[in-house]
Amino acid sequence: MKKKCFAFGSVFLLIFFLSGCGKEEAIKTMVCESQATQGEVKMNLHYTVTYSGDYVKTVETKEVLTSDDEKTLNAYKTAVENVYKNYDDIDYYQYHVQLDGKTLTSTVSIDYDHVDTKKLISINQSEEQLIKNGKVKIDDIQSVYESVGATCKVKSEK
Repeated sequence: MKKKCFAFGSVFLLIFFLSGCGKEEAIKTMVCESQATQGEVKMNLHYTVTYSGDYVKTVETKEVLTSDDEKTLNAYKTAVENVYKNYDDIDYYQYHVQLDGKTLTSTVSIDYDHVDTKKLISINQSEEQLIKNGKVKIDDIQSVYESVGATCKVKSEK
């Protein structure tokens, strides 16, 4: 009986290790940054993406616009708020827009592991190019950021 239990246990452990059960892929962080000037507005754009394997887990964005022209910053603030208000009722999608003197800061946090990607697509059809089968590939999001002039680098593993 002991031999049978030992043999069964050995086979179980062998299958467990060969199948890779319990092995998680490392979580990596990619940071993309861009600076630009558009008219009187200076833009500093910062995107932090965590991912595992080929797929994005979270995205944190921080976009800082500075200008001496208060009217221009107010117009940008209104435009940004009008875009983001459509996402108010989506769990795992948070945003904040703040105008402080000559600086407009917009932050967005998206948890792609939990957010309802179908709702994101229903709000903005262009999301369909990025979200495929409910997931976002790291290569796709990197291409989007680089297409708007950002430079991306892998920063760390967890």
